[in-house]
This record gives sequence, structure tokens and C-alpha cells, in this order.
Amino acid sequence: MTARESGLTEQLALLTSSDGSLVSALSGPEMDLLQSTTLPQFLPGQRWFGAKDRAISSVSLLPLAELEMGSHALLVADVHLGHETQRYLLPVSAVWGDDNGSSGETALAPVLAHIKIGTSKGLLTDSALEPALARSLLDAMRNEGQLAAPGGVVQFLGSDALRRRDDAAKPRPLGAEQSNVSIAFGSSIILKLYRRLRAGEQPDVEVARFLTGVAQFRSTPEFLGEIQYRPDEGEATTLAAAFAFVPNQGDAWAAVTRALGQSLLDGHGDGAAWIGSILGQRTAEMHKAFAVETIDPAFAVEPLQSADVAAWAAEAVVETRDLLDQLQNGLSRLSPSARTIAEQVLGERDNLIDRIEAASTMQPSGGRSRIHGDYHLGQVLVTDGDVMIIDFEGEPKRSLAERRAKSTPLRDVAGMLRSFHYAAWTALNRYADERGEVPDAVRARADQWRADMSADFVGAYETYIAGASSYPTDPAFADALSGLFLIHKAIYEVGYELANRPDWVEIPLSGIRDLLHKG
Repeated sequence: MTARESGLTEQLALLTSSDGSLVSALSGPEMDLLQSTTLPQFLPGQRWFGAKDRAISSVSLLPLAELEMGSHALLVADVHLGHETQRYLLPVSAVWGDDNGSSGETALAPVLAHIKIGTSKGLLTDSALEPALARSLLDAMRNEGQLAAPGGVVQFLGSDALRRRDDAAKPRPLGAEQSNVSIAFGSSIILKLYRRLRAGEQPDVEVARFLTGVAQFRSTPEFLGEIQYRPDEGEATTLAAAFAFVPNQGDAWAAVTRALGQSLLDGHGDGAAWIGSILGQRTAEMHKAFAVETIDPAFAVEPLQSADVAAWAAEAVVETRDLLDQLQNGLSRLSPSARTIAEQVLGERDNLIDRIEAASTMQPSGGRSRIHGDYHLGQVLVTDGDVMIIDFEGEPKRSLAERRAKSTPLRDVAGMLRSFHYAAWTALNRYADERGEVPDAVRARADQWRADMSADFVGAYETYIAGASSYPTDPAFADALSGLFLIHKAIYEVGYELANRPDWVEIPLSGIRDLLHKG
């Protein structure tokens, strides 16, 4: 692969190894071109890079460890962005001789530099999706190895459950690379590489370990092991983790939108409505698992205080007022239908604020526990009439402390209900693409589907959440708290759509309007 095919237009560095290792090649003066020119060009074009809208002032590479001499190494890239530095995992592999990235998966690996060891010449690639690298990482986890690293060690931690699982199948990347990389070993193991790195407990790993090991929650993939960089001083950083592979038919977002879209086109069918009840049950069971008694302070349920609710309401009120001002100033840029709804919402500003603040005027009940934190249909796998809940990282742009913070389980419930709303509109948009104008009767069917799905979900959830210490005992307070988070979520969505997809802003705006008219 050429530099241009990698999205790079400048000449690539030629790295030379003095001892046959990649680490020595990455320590010479030739690194300057890679750090100063190649990586600042390469990073903004990657889906997993989280600062595409900001200028990179410089990039510093730190080789952590070499997995196989002259073959694979783990690097971290410190990306300096003015007053902030973000750290990313950058696994690299060397492709030697005639291969030169021209066959198999390696052909898709972005080329970062030329490399030379003695008379051998090759290419240095970003190899996060390279099966041979995944195999090396998993083998090291099975063997619980340890490699020296600058200022610490890279520790490979594998469970007995990992060693019992068959990993003979050829590793294969799952889907397009996004914020992280997932690689499957047959139908047994998933290896997940975390691109954006932060020191401290990785919620995805911490939660999976607790749910499957302590709480015995069976509707999420079993945690099998992890890879950490452990500095001599300070907190460890999770680089990768292994989980049980769950055979599935894709995520619930794809299943629901596809089924609903087809049922609207056909004029019959339930649009995968069965998911509502089972998802409500599994969500409640997840929250009950988060509420099991434990001495672990990271997971112990804490009583919900009036100050907690007041803080949540205050945050939502500030964001709502700011968004409404933005909406008022941008009315002329909205489509006629979106503008009509926006004017209705703006006309009920005081009512909206009252709805948000209602819970803070009531006596709180229930508790604060760990929650999923980024809960929607895309975080659920469909598995032969059941569902599995995945991806407990939380919202990627938030800090680890924010993603590990305890909250009410009703925040997750609100996220899923908003996801049903988006699913209904997505199906209607597909109908419009296929048939043109959407008849009122079809729109009414989609609205009824959302109402039925939401009712099934909430009904099952309330049945199975009973007795959980984190769930409010007062139904009126639970309803008010749900309203707070539903509105706050929809407000966030309006802001997001205005900035990124203005044609979609009618979806969350209509959600806010519906919430205002509820009851």
C-alpha cells in the first residue's frame, strides 16, 4: 500500500533497526518525520480519533513493548492539542519482503513508514486489524505474560475461563473500525482493543468483571481477561480485553429498524415488537445485578439524596435554556415542519423547565448505583429470541470519572425509550425513500409501534425491577425522575442534530413536544 492509499501525501520515513527489533527502529532520528508529519496527517482521517475538529500541535510516540522480534509492537501516541494531550493505542506490525501489504488483511492496513533491518526491507503498518497481532496478544493473555515497558510493564492477564475456551479459529475483525477494535476468534472469544487510552479503571472491563463474576448476570458476555500498561507510579491503563463471543443476529437497532421498516412497507407485521418485553426484563435484571450487596465501594449502592436530584435538574435546566436560546436564534434555518414543532416547544419554555425541576421538589427514594451509561438499541445484541447487553464503556467523550459515576437506573431507561423514538423515525425515513410521501396512516402505525414498544418495555421493566435498592419506591417520584432524564436526553439530541444533522432535528423536537403533552 502506498502512502497516498493510506491517506498520506508526504514522503514516508525510512526506519532502520540496529538489532532486528521494531523498538530500536522506532528510537532513531528517522522518527522525526513519522511524528511531525505522517501521524498528524494520518490521525484526523481515522474514525477512532476523537479530536478531528482540533489542530494537532505535535505527536509523541512511545514504544511500550515488542510482542515478537521484528514483527509486532505496541505503541502509544500522545497527541498534543494545545492545552490537552490525548493518548491513543497504536499497534504496529512489519510486513517484510514480497508481501509488502499486498495480500490478505494486511493489504488494508494503513502504512506508516518504510522499515529496514539489515538487508530486509518492509513496511510498518497500523495493525490493529491484523489477525497475526491479535493471535499474539491472545496467546500472551493465555500465558499471563509480562513485558518490560518504559517506566513500568505491560501485563497480560487471562482467566481460567479464557484458557478453557477454544481459540483455534482464524481471528477476524468484526465490522468497520470505530472507537475501538473488536476481533473474533471463531465463535468463542472477542478481543477488544481500546484506541483512546486513559489511566484508571476502564468501565467496560470493570463492569463486565463485576456483572459476570460477582453479580452472576448472564445477559452480558463473560469477561475473560485484559492487557494493561502498569507504570511504576500511578494508575494502570487498560489496552485491551477479552470477552466471551456471543452468537447473535446483529444488534437490536438493525433488527428493529429493519423489521419495522418492512412492516410499514408491507402494511402488516409487528416490527420486532417482541423485543420490548424481553428487553425490559433484561434491563431490569441488569440494574438488579448492579444493586447486589457488595463491599466494593465502586459498586455499592448509595442512598439517593435531594442534592443528587437537584444537581441533575440544575444541569438539565442550564443545558435546556442554552439550547432553547440557540433554537430561537436558528428558527429560520429549520425546515417548515421542524420549525412548527420548535415554535411549539419554545412556547412552552416554562412548562419544560417545570417538568425538569419537578423531581427536585419531591422526597427522593431509591439509590445511586452503577449503570450502563450509554444505553440504546445499538448496545444490545439479538440472540435467538433473547438479547445480550454489551459495551459498558459509557459515553466516549466523557472522562473515566464521569463514566464510572453512580446514577439512577432511570437514566438508562430514558436512553432506551429515546432509542425507540429514533427507530420509529428511521423506519419512516426508509419508507419515504422507497415510496416517496408518507401517508398519515403509515405515520400513525409507526407512532403506535413506538407507544406499544415503550409500554411493553416499561411494563416488563417495572415488574422485574421490583425490590432493587436502587429503584425509587415512590411511583410518582420515579415518574418525575424519568421525565427529567427523558427531556435532558432529548435536549442533548436537539443540540447534536443541529450541529451535525439538521435534517434530523425534528425527531428529538417531536420527542420533547410529546413529553410536554404527556399527562
